[in-house]
Amino acid sequence: MSEAVIKKVLTDHFASSPLAIGNAAGLIRLAFHDCHVEGCDASVLLDGPDAEKTAELIDTAKAALEAVCPGVVSCADIIAYAARDSVVAANGSSFNVVGGRKDGRISIASHAQFQQPTPDMSGTGKTDPSIPTSFAAQLEALCPKTTFNDTVIYTLDQVTPPVFDSGYYKSLQQHQGVFTSDQSLYDDKRTQPLVNQLSNDPVFQKKFGGAMRAMGRVGVKTNANGEIRKNCRQVN
Repeated sequence: MSEAVIKKVLTDHFASSPLAIGNAAGLIRLAFHDCHVEGCDASVLLDGPDAEKTAELIDTAKAALEAVCPGVVSCADIIAYAARDSVVAANGSSFNVVGGRKDGRISIASHAQFQQPTPDMSGTGKTDPSIPTSFAAQLEALCPKTTFNDTVIYTLDQVTPPVFDSGYYKSLQQHQGVFTSDQSLYDDKRTQPLVNQLSNDPVFQKKFGGAMRAMGRVGVKTNANGEIRKNCRQVN
């Protein structure tokens, strides 16, 4: 029943506006960042100066669950189920999610910090010579050096942006990786076979589901190591 409640919250949201499906990617990203900081324990949701502010849908799902089965489903499990349902909503393949996680009691911002890359080639002001000329011109037209606009959005998948599929890998095969770290996956002969393999959509969907199941077991809190929060933004 809990999974059905979460799915309904997301389905209603995605149907509310043509642009709402864009939040599917945010929910998948939320699961990734949660699991890779303190483990899959919803610590990413705890309020603080730099708390995750894009998880209102998790709050809505939590409220709906508390209305029908209070104190049963953790915020950590809601994140996991929501990520899976977001993949499906974006036309990706479903995968099994095992529940039973407890919510963590701490959130350490420094564990999630990293050095942002410079927007040009190592800060030299020059365009990365490995980027095809036409693609570089396209990026420069969108983000000119003389002006700064933080509202500009450029999708990393130039093949099928709104669909959860293997289009990202096809973009790399066409030398249209937006970040050098992405394009290097194809340009490096050691990892190029993996990009070619994952450009096949059925293969990608199967492997992604397996990766999400494995990630969902990282740093899981159980029993006295965690709790089931009443409010996802604060400990009990």
